[in-house]
Amino acid sequence: MLTISDLRKVSVFQELSQVQLQMLYDLVTLRSFQAGEIIFTQGQQGDAIFFVVGGRVKIMVTSPDGREKIIKVMEPGQVFGEVVLFDGGPYPATAQALDECQVGVLRNADVYALLRQNSELAISLLQLLARRLKMAQRQLHDLALKDVFTRVTQLVCELAESEGTVLPCGSVQLNLRLTREELAQLVGTSRETLTRVLSELRQMGLLNVERNLVLIPSLARLREVID
Repeated sequence: MLTISDLRKVSVFQELSQVQLQMLYDLVTLRSFQAGEIIFTQGQQGDAIFFVVGGRVKIMVTSPDGREKIIKVMEPGQVFGEVVLFDGGPYPATAQALDECQVGVLRNADVYALLRQNSELAISLLQLLARRLKMAQRQLHDLALKDVFTRVTQLVCELAESEGTVLPCGSVQLNLRLTREELAQLVGTSRETLTRVLSELRQMGLLNVERNLVLIPSLARLREVID
């Protein structure tokens, strides 16, 4: 069951007043998806924006030759599908449930009406779109100018900082929730190359990988490789 407190956890809505949140809450439909279920597909006409309430959603694009690339993994509190809000065009990517998840759905038409009354929400959505544009630009920059070793190392650092646990000894423990194939797609490489880079980092003493558990003795030292 969705609560107003769940809405408060969504980054775009955090600055709204209780009255504004209630107005938004009245418009939200909560949907559940099983792992692997498609939420919307690339090219499908966009008529709503979404936010993750529970579970995870991966956003991916498919090339003309059928290859898939994961752009982003959405966690609870994150919004996706918002790029169609103002132009009503097709979704530029596919959204798929990574595991059993709950997603809030807001129809574009309902959001338009609310934005006319709430400049704070309009500003928040514009800021979100700006951040997504910067993220897309950074991904293009990384793919064009950074080698695979640097991209993989950077991804491990980012995951360690956002999802890792700092142990009493100062090491960082990271439980990988993505498959090797999904991690490889995030950095635009193959599963085999990703495995090779992780092995190189292990040989350098910068991390140790045991199945889905990654132990990083010093995140600062690992960062030095890419800084």
